[in-house]
Amino acid sequence: LGFHTSSMSAMNREGLTVNLHAHYGKNVSGSGKFVTFISDEIMSNARTLDEAIHIIKKYKRIGNWAFVIASAKDSDAAIIEVTHDQERIRYASESDGFLGHSNYFFDADLRKQEAFLSTVVTEDVLGRCSKITDLMRERSGTLEMTDLAIAMADLTDPFTGQKEVSGNTVAAITTVASMVFSPDTQELMVSARNESPTSLGPYLQFSVDRFWDSNNSAIKTIEIQDEGNEISSRSLVKSIHEYRNAYRAWH
Repeated sequence: LGFHTSSMSAMNREGLTVNLHAHYGKNVSGSGKFVTFISDEIMSNARTLDEAIHIIKKYKRIGNWAFVIASAKDSDAAIIEVTHDQERIRYASESDGFLGHSNYFFDADLRKQEAFLSTVVTEDVLGRCSKITDLMRERSGTLEMTDLAIAMADLTDPFTGQKEVSGNTVAAITTVASMVFSPDTQELMVSARNESPTSLGPYLQFSVDRFWDSNNSAIKTIEIQDEGNEISSRSLVKSIHEYRNAYRAWH
């Protein structure tokens, strides 16, 4: 999440969702198909997880990416890590029933080709994935859409255990778009927060079928709070706002 380009994050009528994660690797090429066009093809033509994976495998790709694909019809999900000419796949059904991912390769062979900019980046991508996986494991079997939104708003650094304005946290200043899909019910939650990190909410929740209804009651506003109440803490939100202003001024 974080881009407004078509099919960086999307859901189709067949109950498939796709999200893209950028990766940093040495196996790159200027020839091949850009991943958003592959993702567009998946959303337009694929009806199952296998069909989506088949579309990905048809092409050489520009750059290093991961396709995170879930299928309500198959009751499964997969993460397809790709370089220009390699693919590695792991399935939710072969792990704990869920998958967490951030911007690094899980596959050992692809990891050898990885090219992180610094150890700070390495720590960040590892920390975010570790935290989101722990949060999903805690809620395994009882997950609701709001649980996923709360997880994306988490501000605890997994290495220090502290709530952070900036650190190895799931929610970050660079989180500029946030959404939650429910492909089986064809529902969507989209953050309405007007500054980053957008994952702090509030969210607008609506049914795809009723989105164009003239009745505004089809859209619900959902405030995001967790047991620790850190998301609604005025002092923390104010600190995040001030850090964001400093971040923008510096850049």
